[in-house]
Amino acid sequence: GNRLDLGNYCNRLVSQVDVAPLVLELLGFEAFGASDGQDLLAPAVGEGPTLLFETLAGALEFGWEPLFGVGHGPYRYIHSSRPELYDVEQDPGQLDNLVEREVEIASRLRESLFDLLPEGVAAVPSPTVTPSGEELETLRGLGYLAGDPGDPGDSGDSGETDGTGTVRPQDAVHLFHRVEVAKDPTLPLQKRLADLEGIAAEHPDFFPVWKAIGEQHRNEGNVEAAAEALERCLDLRPDNAQAKLELALVRSALKQTDEALRLLEPVVADYPDYVRARYLYGTLLAGKGRLDTAIGHLRAVFALDPTHERCVEHLATAYTLTDRTAEAQALFRDRLTDHPGDTRVRLALASVLVQGGEREAAAATLREGIRVSPDPALDAALRALGGN
Repeated sequence: GNRLDLGNYCNRLVSQVDVAPLVLELLGFEAFGASDGQDLLAPAVGEGPTLLFETLAGALEFGWEPLFGVGHGPYRYIHSSRPELYDVEQDPGQLDNLVEREVEIASRLRESLFDLLPEGVAAVPSPTVTPSGEELETLRGLGYLAGDPGDPGDSGDSGETDGTGTVRPQDAVHLFHRVEVAKDPTLPLQKRLADLEGIAAEHPDFFPVWKAIGEQHRNEGNVEAAAEALERCLDLRPDNAQAKLELALVRSALKQTDEALRLLEPVVADYPDYVRARYLYGTLLAGKGRLDTAIGHLRAVFALDPTHERCVEHLATAYTLTDRTAEAQALFRDRLTDHPGDTRVRLALASVLVQGGEREAAAATLREGIRVSPDPALDAALRALGGN
């Protein structure tokens, strides 16, 4: 329509909460009263609102320090153990930290941040001790500080902690990037391992590199070396779910099922939607003869990801071995009602029907699948039943 001129540009600070009110306004509807969004079509008032942002992924995944910040006008304030303030109009790359030169602005934005957050959420401790040069060298030798002081090639202070042992994302993210580059699957395995082991030698307490080394060894079938690296990773970060899953896969390959189950149990409890972990847990339980418990986990995986490559086969087998074929039939038929072209589920249903002595029903199920979505696997299963 004509409610927004071509080339209209809004250069004020905006947020995702502004999208819904803007769309409603453009469509000619009255904005809902509970919205926190601003009217982007109206002239800006002053420097606009103060907007909150945060980065918690590093804290959740790697144990790094959480970051909180606010933006107001041209300024972005980032609260951490070493606060930062940038004028993004003059310094869009955020390279010139103004926090010590613009003390009043930094203080005002810090107060705004604390007003926007629940009490205590952004209470990041500040360092209480300034290490001596000798102490810094000792910490660097132990891997807590990376590189040489002031070395621009390695950021000098990467991996440096905030006084509480927590790494700032700004300091550690380049290490994580180095690990990701070293994992490039197009590189020869020996090159990948050499690069990762080089990073581990420089930063022995950076747990993602040990996890990556373990993954590389496991993918190549070198399970003993994989176990060693993953144990090192978990020594550094005992609660890392991905490393526990990787080590459980290694223990399973080594026929150490009980140890694999021990590793997976807390992962499945804490992350019930973690499909890979729950699937492995279910299959290992089935292998131990704990079929009813296994069915519960495999059924949960099926609900989370009905297209999982192997889950439906294991689920059909477990249901059959426990004489719970009626449940399996109901589950698979419900899936086929909405997704009649799901070949994997249709084959599983046919298998359950055959195990229950219902060969004609199995053949009819396969014929229906061939009619809906022709597939060589359905043809082969039908021929195996003696059908045509």
